[in-house]
Amino acid sequence: MRRIADRFVLVEPLGVGGMGSIYRAHDERLGEDVAIKILKRALLDDVVLRERFRREAFSLAKLRHPGIVTVYDSGEADGDLYTVLELVRGETLERVMERDGPMTIAQAAPLFEQLLTALEVCHDSEIVHRDIKPTNVMIADASGARHVKLIDFGLARMASKTIAKLTETGAVQGTPHYMAPEQCRGEDVGPPGDVYSAGVLFYEMLSGAQPFQGSDAATFMAQHLFVEPTPLAKVAPHVSAGVSAAVHAALAKQPHDRPTARELRVALAAAAMGTDPEAKGEAAADLRKHTSGLARSERAIGGRPRGKVPSDAPAGSVLVWTTKAERGAALRSCLSTAGLSCALVSGEGPVEHLDAHAAVVVSARDGIERVRGLRKLAPKLPVIVVDVAGPDETTEAIRAGASDMLLREAPDADMVPKIVRLAKRRARTS
Repeated sequence: MRRIADRFVLVEPLGVGGMGSIYRAHDERLGEDVAIKILKRALLDDVVLRERFRREAFSLAKLRHPGIVTVYDSGEADGDLYTVLELVRGETLERVMERDGPMTIAQAAPLFEQLLTALEVCHDSEIVHRDIKPTNVMIADASGARHVKLIDFGLARMASKTIAKLTETGAVQGTPHYMAPEQCRGEDVGPPGDVYSAGVLFYEMLSGAQPFQGSDAATFMAQHLFVEPTPLAKVAPHVSAGVSAAVHAALAKQPHDRPTARELRVALAAAAMGTDPEAKGEAAADLRKHTSGLARSERAIGGRPRGKVPSDAPAGSVLVWTTKAERGAALRSCLSTAGLSCALVSGEGPVEHLDAHAAVVVSARDGIERVRGLRKLAPKLPVIVVDVAGPDETTEAIRAGASDMLLREAPDADMVPKIVRLAKRRARTS
């Protein structure tokens, strides 16, 4: 039984890397399990690697966030240089993707938000991870919800000018599949490099394949440098134009052309809700196409159809499920004006024969629990959550299984093209 620092008993190996190994260990002093990372003894005489190992612990010690693995201790004892870390119980994103394949927007959006929030914390603390990839993102499952933990800061760099660099300019370090162009050139890598790697990761999560393919590191790096990726929406048809555009922006060749982690998070959240410019343009085009076939007498003020069911309208009633009669009546009136057959449902009991309906509209003002219940009853039925206010409600609605959303300040009429689009997609995949 091997002990580290006469306190940590090694239980089992968790992984092996180029610099060292990581183990599950038992802290005899506190009586709990931890993860402990140990530098290979053969590398102890390498001054640069010793300093890099020490700086990983130093970097993590500055970061206190639920989405970033926590460092508890570090030191050297009996010929072992070690770092004691939070034991993350879960699986890597790589393993999740290998097992489950490409993700839907509803599955991926909460993970995007959490990872980008963790990167914001890193960048605000002047820390650049420099090795964002599926094996460095842990997915922990708690209470039925997936939680992201960013791990392995072995290549992290302090952006502060007062910290000496360990790597000379021109030295290439990282994982070629996910490296930003400037990283491929051996240049300094700042926060935009992490955003690029996250863009590659998101592309892979949604499509099941990386934007570039190759047989060796040089091929991958050449493509990162000179080849434009195929738009995500072309290789993953279920991805909206807004999400595709946001991911493509993260993959810009020049660092200054990429969004920050915060800007990318906001853009992806807007795209998930359908409030991004691309979605609005698509909805406007649908509405123009829809209205152009109607007689003047059949058009409402502002060009919205009235009194006639659209030719591409979904089959079945749209259910408006709310406990507030006034809000339900307003939503129903909007749908009826657009020519959609709808029905108002009240109460907390389940709705029978949901598969016969086109979609369900739920107001976030009633809470999101109803969405979870609907998902259990009819997993493929489009559920549109309206009256969404702020990022917290957005995240909650996505996790509950919302198919699409409408912000509280957006006009109710904007949900009509959403319903038509979702119902048509459901019909194609059923």
